[in-house]
Amino acid sequence: MDKYGVAILHTKEFHDTKGVFKGWSRDRKKAFARELFLPFDRRLYALSMTVNKKSLQMAKEMGQHQNMSAYGVCFSAIMTRLLIDQQVGPHVRQEGVSFLVEDGNNNNSEIEQFFNKHRNEPAFEGCMRSIKFIAKGSCKAIQLADYWAFYSRRFMRENDRFAGKLSLPTNFYYEIIRRNYPVWEQAIFDITKGQMAAKLGSAKSFSDLEASLIRSGKAPFPRNG
Repeated sequence: MDKYGVAILHTKEFHDTKGVFKGWSRDRKKAFARELFLPFDRRLYALSMTVNKKSLQMAKEMGQHQNMSAYGVCFSAIMTRLLIDQQVGPHVRQEGVSFLVEDGNNNNSEIEQFFNKHRNEPAFEGCMRSIKFIAKGSCKAIQLADYWAFYSRRFMRENDRFAGKLSLPTNFYYEIIRRNYPVWEQAIFDITKGQMAAKLGSAKSFSDLEASLIRSGKAPFPRNG
């Protein structure tokens, strides 16, 4: 980033070629993205969760997820995914996990409340350590996560919009991660059947939660990518 004169990576500005990226050629942007991620040598694991807001509104009208935003639903899904994921789940259950979240989002208090409410559920077996909100400029990892979230969301949105109608080319800036790192992406376009929080509350241990999800056909979740 120092080489390219980028103090803080704002992915929206990068995508729109604005701010510090103004005047950059496509080749320069590709080179920056390539050099940004390739040095990690598969030491990253990219997860993303996308929720259709119209579907969430329908769920609210049916009396579900009354106090949750799309942001909160996505966080709850990733929090649970870390526990049951075949690749990182064993490390999470053995070593625990702490969350660093970019500050400034209007729904941050919601996910903090969700974390504190469910962290001590028996299913998590004490592996959820802490959650902290920090400035984007203070953490390069959050800047990389923002890059992934931005392009993964766009990918999910376009596929939902044009599914079955067009064959869309994939974006280079999106593929730079998918081609080089393990990826888990999930999109919920019909959230009216979501019952994850209820399963967490009723599970007496991780094994109990896993067995419950297997019976419902939801675990172990397949890893996309």
